[in-house]
Amino acid sequence: MDRGSIACTMSHMEVYRDLVSGSNDIAAIFEDDVTLLPDLPRVLDDLEEKADKFDVLMLCRRWTSIRFVPLYNLTPSYRIGRLR
Repeated sequence: MDRGSIACTMSHMEVYRDLVSGSNDIAAIFEDDVTLLPDLPRVLDDLEEKADKFDVLMLCRRWTSIRFVPLYNLTPSYRIGRLR
């Protein structure tokens, strides 16, 4: 593992520790190469209302070889689901 990967993992672990300690009920972790879309605040608000529907969520616009199985409608353009 290179130094960048170690630093990234350590920062994610800090968020996980914060969640486990009860300081926060929900958290969002974004990678350094993320493209934030204008409707992200609305999507995050909708996700917060459905936080009991998932433990870990990956937001992704492009699925290549992974099959997405939708479970819940989030907004007209977004769904919560699972990967197969």
